[in-house]
Amino acid sequence: MENKLRDNKGKFKKGNDGFWFGKKRSEEDKKKMSKPKKTKYIELGIKDFCKFCKKEFIKSIHNQLYCKECVPTSLDLKLVKKYKISHKQYLEMIQLCSGKCQICLKQKATDIDHDHKTGKVRGLLCHNCNMLLGHSKDNIDILNGSVEYLIKSKNYGK
Repeated sequence: MENKLRDNKGKFKKGNDGFWFGKKRSEEDKKKMSKPKKTKYIELGIKDFCKFCKKEFIKSIHNQLYCKECVPTSLDLKLVKKYKISHKQYLEMIQLCSGKCQICLKQKATDIDHDHKTGKVRGLLCHNCNMLLGHSKDNIDILNGSVEYLIKSKNYGK
């Protein structure tokens, strides 16, 4: 086995496409092998139904699943896939809370709070308040216990 590998070392083999492996291809050969440019799907008029809102839309790429109203940018795809809310619903949530965290009412609401068991979105929170709920595992008894602890600790040492 080793002798065959040594014998082939440095030699070229002809491939299925008619070119030699290891050979540098000319620009003409590269153009021959390149795929032809595809026309845009908008020009073709391929229609599909949005996976989220079920409305008909014209695809702009072949694997597009959502219309531009539900997912205007690729960043909004997380809203639909993870939280099952559209971009429009997200903007309405921001307007309802005036862009502020719904717990502390001071920080800017940057995180989407949701129930991990049901997946239902509860609201918008700042990062710290969202982490508070996450670390307490959404357990009301833990949160009540922490409030009682803070009240007792204020009077401690007086």
